[in-house]
Amino acid sequence: MDPSTNLDNTMCPTTWDEILEKEVPYKEAVGCLTYLAQGTRPDISFAVNQVSQFCSNPGRPHWEAVKKLFKYLKETVSNLSKTAEQDLVGCSDADYGGDPDSRKSTTGNVFTMMGGAVSWKVKRQATVALS
Repeated sequence: MDPSTNLDNTMCPTTWDEILEKEVPYKEAVGCLTYLAQGTRPDISFAVNQVSQFCSNPGRPHWEAVKKLFKYLKETVSNLSKTAEQDLVGCSDADYGGDPDSRKSTTGNVFTMMGGAVSWKVKRQATVALS
C-alpha cells in the first residue's frame, strides 16, 4: 500500500447521492483480498486490514486503494518463486499512531521459509502510544 495514502472516516460518503454512486463490489473485493492475505500472500495483510475497516461505507479513495492492491498482486505474481530462501527469515515492523481515527499503532510480523509464510500476525495496539 502506498505509504502516503492515509484512509480515514472523512473519506466516507455522507450524502445520499454519493452513497448511491458506489455501485462497486467493495465487500466482495475485500473478501477476496482477505482470503489471499490469510492463505498465500501475507505481504498484503496490513493493507487489507486498512481497507477492510471501511466495508460498511467505502468512499472513492477506499475503492482506489483496493484497486491498487489488485494491481500490486498482478505485478508481483511472477516474483514469488524467485525469492525462495531455505532459511527461516523473520521481519517485524510497527507504525506510530498510524490510525488517524483512534491514533493507535499497528504492529506486524511475518516468518517465511522457502518462499512461503509459515507464521504472520498484524495487530492494532490496545493503548495509544504517547512517545
